[in-house]
Amino acid sequence: MDREFGKEILKCFWIHCNTAYDSMIRTGGNQGITAGYGQLFTISGMGPGGRDLTNDLTYAILEVIDEMSPMLEPKPNVRLHRGSPEKLLDQVVNMIASSQGSPFLMNFDERSMAGMLLQAKKSDVTALINADNVFDYAPVGCLENTMVGNDRSGTVDANLNLLKAVELALTGGYDLIPFTDPMSGRTDKPVRRGAASGEAASFQTWEEFWQAYAAQTRHIIQRIVELYERSESIRARFAPTPYVSCLVRGCARKGWISPRVVRSSAMSPSRR
Repeated sequence: MDREFGKEILKCFWIHCNTAYDSMIRTGGNQGITAGYGQLFTISGMGPGGRDLTNDLTYAILEVIDEMSPMLEPKPNVRLHRGSPEKLLDQVVNMIASSQGSPFLMNFDERSMAGMLLQAKKSDVTALINADNVFDYAPVGCLENTMVGNDRSGTVDANLNLLKAVELALTGGYDLIPFTDPMSGRTDKPVRRGAASGEAASFQTWEEFWQAYAAQTRHIIQRIVELYERSESIRARFAPTPYVSCLVRGCARKGWISPRVVRSSAMSPSRR
């Protein structure tokens, strides 16, 4: 393929990624083109045996990013490591120096892989993350690392409220301010929502408060895990994502056909 023709195809893809904002305008969204959805992709990085994965397509994509600025969808990440070529480093530095805000630099490839291998060992999932595939990772969202093909990472699906743990530690597990329904005006009776960690007024040492705080934090984490597992099962049943499922190994083998798919299969070939 001619290099410039290839870049033209990539530029068409860049424009297509930004059509998401058309629907945001129609629905009253007010996110600017420099904020938005965060459609990320990752280039370069260290491959098997420490081999650098930079190639001509890497540089062509960087040129497209530069030429399509200030369009920041899709948002590009560049994985850097000790063996990254000087040509690549010079190009990304020049791009960032022009104040266009991208690409994002993942300048700790070796540490990322080491951390994922360590966590895989601690979590007993070395069959999914190991020395043979850990180099095939990519960051999502705010640059949290995730694997390709065996992980549907939702890094903001649940958030831990550490300040709430302080409140519950001071109240023995009760909300400091009772909840009042804004529509009915009815105020809930006090209900213990946290762990029974004792009355803070009786604490004599910092260590006692810290233990209560730790107990409330563990309680919140446990509730988050339980709610997240329930929400995932609901999403899997009522909001299936066929495209993502195609990219994650095992989904087709373990999956089920949703009613929508069954109905569509009864349509005529032309309708399908």
